[in-house]
Amino acid sequence: MRNEGRTPRHGSSGRTSKVVSASSPMTLREYVDSIGDARLVIDMLVGALQRLLVYPAQGFMISQQVPDDVLDAYDRLSTAGYTSRLLRDSEGNTLRPYT
Repeated sequence: MRNEGRTPRHGSSGRTSKVVSASSPMTLREYVDSIGDARLVIDMLVGALQRLLVYPAQGFMISQQVPDDVLDAYDRLSTAGYTSRLLRDSEGNTLRPYT
């Protein structure tokens, strides 16, 4: 399946470019196999969830409702060390998505 989005982009020449975004449908197992590193995939998912929680306060996206069991999984995984993709402040501390 292919999703196309046309976003006008005007360069100095005044021409409009077409942006295409596409992904292949696959199971989580297939995705992990395609990346070749299950830990990296979990790190990426934990980081993506952190951004989903942190970015609204920074004005980068709208707030999304996240189920409690997903928040619990975030806490367990980040505590277990899946932190390589987490946002950090200028002192290197992990940004807390909620207090």
